Amino acid sequence: MPNINASPHVAIDLNTSVQKINQILELDHVSPEDPWILKEYLSSKLRSQGIIGYPYSKLVGDFRDYWFLDTKKIANQQLSK
Repeated sequence: MPNINASPHVAIDLNTSVQKINQILELDHVSPEDPWILKEYLSSKLRSQGIIGYPYSKLVGDFRDYWFLDTKKIANQQLSK
């Protein structure tokens, strides 16, 4: 897997650390909601700039359709500690 480093701006916007964002990108000891929170955040940023992103291959559909996810955490962008 290529080395991916998160932007400090993303970490600040999500009230977390760059290390935590990197953990999410690497799926390293994260809650099931964390990748969805990051996906929703990034998708929102793209939409606000009028950019259509490349379709996701794994996190597809609406997070509200997955019974096992805590939708309130995702909607409130509450990343795990």
